[in-house]
Amino acid sequence: IGAGTGGATLPILTAFGGMNGKIPPRFLSYDITDIQPASSRSSKKRQIAWGDLVSYKKLDIENDPSEQEFEDGYYDVVVAANVLHATKNMRNTMANGRRLLKKGGIL
Repeated sequence: IGAGTGGATLPILTAFGGMNGKIPPRFLSYDITDIQPASSRSSKKRQIAWGDLVSYKKLDIENDPSEQEFEDGYYDVVVAANVLHATKNMRNTMANGRRLLKKGGIL
C-alpha cells in the first residue's frame, strides 16, 4: 500500500528473489499500489528486473478496495511502510487493509 517511490519495495523484492530470472522467486506475484499511479514511475524503473511478477495498481486505502478492482481476501501479505499514518481515519484505513487479506494473512 502506498509504494510511492518504492523505498521499501526494492529490498522486499530483492529478498524474495526472482530478479532477472537469476534466483527463483519465492512469490507468485507482487502488486505495487499507490493512490497516485504516476508516483510509482520511479519505482517501476527499479522493479523492471522482476518483469511480469510485478504489477502496478492504483489504490486509495481510505476507500473500499473492492470498489477499486481489488478482491477481498486475496493477499497473503500486505505491506504498508510509512504510509498509513497519512490517512484521515486510521480505523477505516486498517479495516480496508485487512479486507485485502486471506484468513491468517499479515498486514
